[in-house]
Amino acid sequence: MFKKYFNEYFSDYLWKLRVAKAKELLRGTSKPMEEICIAVGYENVSSFRRKFKKELGITPSQYRNGTEPVTEKSRGESQ
Repeated sequence: MFKKYFNEYFSDYLWKLRVAKAKELLRGTSKPMEEICIAVGYENVSSFRRKFKKELGITPSQYRNGTEPVTEKSRGESQ
């Protein structure tokens, strides 16, 4: 039902919200990853790190240190 109205799955929408908030907290605070994960609704830090890296092409720590995410377009061009 959600996909019908919003043209994306609820899980994808929820991930976008979580990663946006995590990115904000990573760059705007010095909170540890464990606290950030809990704040965005992830209990498993390892799982969050894996998904973050898979989706953005960089680790949360790299993002915090100023590295910009790898876009889907640039990933495709480098292959």
